Amino acid sequence: MKVVFSDAASDRLSDLLFFMQEKQGIPPEVVDRLLVEILDAADSLGEWPTKGQLEPFLSEPGKQHRRIIVRHVKIVYLIMEDHIRVTDFFDSRQRPDKLKL
Repeated sequence: MKVVFSDAASDRLSDLLFFMQEKQGIPPEVVDRLLVEILDAADSLGEWPTKGQLEPFLSEPGKQHRRIIVRHVKIVYLIMEDHIRVTDFFDSRQRPDKLKL
């Protein structure tokens, strides 16, 4: 199955990586390694879409958001008929109620 990132998810990932590097002072090579881990994990959903747990903080009738976690980054996604749609990248060190549809 193909893995597709929503525009909002791509924006959130960029914001998260920028924050880590510019505001937290994490070295670029560490941020780059995390990015590779995140993208590899997201790509793996194409082969095993149900490996993630259901996301209890997101509920929408007829949709079941799932999540996998890479270090402290939650990858939120939906299993669609013909693809996996990544809908968000969420820093799990935040309050979970900040995760919204």
